[in-house]
Amino acid sequence: RDIMILVYLLLALVALNEGRASYPEDCDPLVPHFCYFPWPNNFWTVNDTSSATGLRLNMNSSTVPKPNLEPGPIDVKDWNALDGFAPSASILTYFERPSLKGLAGWADVGASLHPDSPSILYDVTAGKRIPHWVEIDVEALESKNRAFMMWPAHALEETHTYIVAYRNIKSALTGAPIAPSSAFLDLRDGRPSSDPRINNRRVAFDKIFTTLEKAGIKRNTLQITWDFTVASSPTLHNWMLFLRDDGLKRMPTGGPDYRITNITDPKGGDTYRYITGKISVPTYLTTKEPVLESRLVIGPDNKPVFKRFEEYGFIVSIPRNLAEQKKKNQGIIMNYGHGLFGTYEEVKTGYLQSEGNQHDYIIGGTDWIGMAHDDIPMVVLIIAGDYSDFRAVPDRLTQSLLNHFYLTELMRSNKFINSKEMMPTGVPLANPKTHYYYGNSNGGIMGTVFMGTSPTVTKGVLGVAGGPYDLLLQRSADFTPFMDILRVDGNEMEIQLWLNLAEQLWSRAGPGGYAGHVVTRPLPGTPKKQVAIHYGLGDAQVTWLGAQFLGRSMGAVMFNNNVREQNETLWGFKMVAGPLSSGAVIQGWDFGAPNVPKGNIPPSKKTDTHECTRRDPRAQDAIYELLSTGMLKDFCDGKGCHPIQPPRRLPRCPLPD
Repeated sequence: RDIMILVYLLLALVALNEGRASYPEDCDPLVPHFCYFPWPNNFWTVNDTSSATGLRLNMNSSTVPKPNLEPGPIDVKDWNALDGFAPSASILTYFERPSLKGLAGWADVGASLHPDSPSILYDVTAGKRIPHWVEIDVEALESKNRAFMMWPAHALEETHTYIVAYRNIKSALTGAPIAPSSAFLDLRDGRPSSDPRINNRRVAFDKIFTTLEKAGIKRNTLQITWDFTVASSPTLHNWMLFLRDDGLKRMPTGGPDYRITNITDPKGGDTYRYITGKISVPTYLTTKEPVLESRLVIGPDNKPVFKRFEEYGFIVSIPRNLAEQKKKNQGIIMNYGHGLFGTYEEVKTGYLQSEGNQHDYIIGGTDWIGMAHDDIPMVVLIIAGDYSDFRAVPDRLTQSLLNHFYLTELMRSNKFINSKEMMPTGVPLANPKTHYYYGNSNGGIMGTVFMGTSPTVTKGVLGVAGGPYDLLLQRSADFTPFMDILRVDGNEMEIQLWLNLAEQLWSRAGPGGYAGHVVTRPLPGTPKKQVAIHYGLGDAQVTWLGAQFLGRSMGAVMFNNNVREQNETLWGFKMVAGPLSSGAVIQGWDFGAPNVPKGNIPPSKKTDTHECTRRDPRAQDAIYELLSTGMLKDFCDGKGCHPIQPPRRLPRCPLPD
């Protein structure tokens, strides 16, 4: 499967080196080196009294660099439908060969709140500074084209306006402060200009400067500043919430309709039975097939339109001990989420079935359509054909959430629990009162959205998860083929913009748009959740930084002596002994992997710990404790999850535990 994915991706990426846009006079002159920097930026908005923010994005197709061979510009209509920017994407600008000295990095996020911090992220609406960290795009081979990137430490608030400011950024070559652009000096110092892009913004920028002055940041020290507004919750969440509520109302009495297509009873081993079938789910897509035209149908009231019921595949496994010992209604129902470009067949993975047999898990899965195996050709066509079609990915993921909700309701329905297929030894095995979520990798990533929107599942485990996607991709070894061929284009700042533009749409159905609503600030019709987030140091596929973003966004705590990557301070996490009966816990594992690289590049695949955490018995015990008792407990005994002594090899884990 991995080879096929790589082939598809490489075929697509070869096409990404034509169609470069020129930068006309309607670009923001604050960063003359690149049209769309700084970004996100209210320069690219217009007033709209009908929106919750009072704004609407107003990107110009002719100014957006196009990452493919398809003739013509990118159609930006999907972006321009947003009333603000993503709550969690990178914040981009440019300095020529800057030094990071004195700036907060991922190891010490708290330094960004120091009164003298050279970088400032200020919440105008709340009147406070926001923690963040800063890095240079070391993925860029040409140092002159390196984006200067700020990452918020947690999800930003919907409808809030934020000011980004930099001061005392120095040259790595000379040590002298880098001079502001001429356009910014015109705004900052009140110099005369004939440029309407400057003169039309003087009032707005005077407000920015005044706000910063009140926060103790002097106007004459600034090298660049700008503001942006985060999209509203209706823009980010209403499609998902309406589709969820409308779809669940259409569910037949007694649970979803389904049909069994195959039953397999393995001889020996952890699994007594695999049941595969088709579940009937309301569909709001133009077509359920993974093609470019597969989009949510949106009506004139800006709500998804029900089209028909469609069948989607699913699998359910019954553990051997549960069945053979006839443990009536003792099976714990688990909805499992598969990884990137995977399928529901991941439920059959050996460690998961062993875990299920030990703990009486009845495990079900359905595809995360949009990022499942069958979606690979569609994703390739988006990249190689037209980036304008990217909305197909989050739209299909939105439908996929409803599919997972239906699977949960099927697995806990009496008609399924009491069916002959689910009673292979003559007694009902599943407990309909126990229904939980567990996912790994992209299943953990999308599990953030599932837990943030499920109206019934209140406990979940997000294994090696993270967010937002534009943070994860460039630190993932799985994305290395993308980066290698994208570099041929010659302008790495465009690469960062493309990743960010994807995140703007992904936030409607990705972790960046929902992490702040899982435990705190629950969305309408959604109860507060209890969540465990697990990550491994040295993970070459999903960076631990993404897990920490999720944790801070959820208000998660850490158990005492949580493992640390190098000298990181673990800023923003309260240390507790546990156990806890509510909220969220984030816990890391150290398997002895080498230190991660300092920049936005992945660790080595040779020491990749991505598969290790889910196989560690302490992590498995913690999962069972949460799902069976509702307690978040530290099975590393307050010492941090370091390698078990004496060391032992975990399957598919390159390092001894």
